[in-house]
Amino acid sequence: MSQISYRTLECNEMIAFLEAATADSIFACDTEGTNIALDYRDGTGYGTGISLAFRFGEILTGYYPYRHPANNLDPIQQQRLCNAITNFKGWLIMHNAKHELVALKTLGIDYKGKFYDTLLLCHLLNEILPYTNSLNGCVAYYLKGDLSKDDSVVKTIVAALGGQWHLIPADIMAPYATYDAVRALALFEFIEPLVFAGVPRTYLDRRQDFIIFILKMESRGL
Repeated sequence: MSQISYRTLECNEMIAFLEAATADSIFACDTEGTNIALDYRDGTGYGTGISLAFRFGEILTGYYPYRHPANNLDPIQQQRLCNAITNFKGWLIMHNAKHELVALKTLGIDYKGKFYDTLLLCHLLNEILPYTNSLNGCVAYYLKGDLSKDDSVVKTIVAALGGQWHLIPADIMAPYATYDAVRALALFEFIEPLVFAGVPRTYLDRRQDFIIFILKMESRGL
């Protein structure tokens, strides 16, 4: 199994980069949380931590736990990271932004800034392939090679916990979580020139506005 190389950052380091970001900065964002079958919109489901990744020569990343059983960020760090993401000036990259934006909100982050959804971008490139539009499927199709993550430890633990993802220890979740943000960033870097060779960015702006509109409708039970 090959791996995309990266280096992890402590929370305060990541916050400093977020706060220094410009309007053109690109950061991938991925959340972990309760079982995906639980509804995040009504609070039944919720996020437990945030992964971020960006390129500064090399790929820098980190997982920042909020609601694990132990070893979470302290309240001051949590609030600083919430503020840094909420006020981020650049573009967040998410795979399935419709879910990620709601998950962020359960962590106290009402993100209203710019974002690209790699799930949507991959669909714009090819409406049929890959047959699965998961991050795993899109990474395998566009980046080629075996860039899958080693999830054997996490799956063993979650099985022992009866499927309760939110009870996975933060230090066990961290390598699993950070690699999703790293792969989302690498996927975006590869497909961005392909997408925008044929699609104007203003079109993506309208699609992203539509995602926000749908989320507002769903929050009202429509």
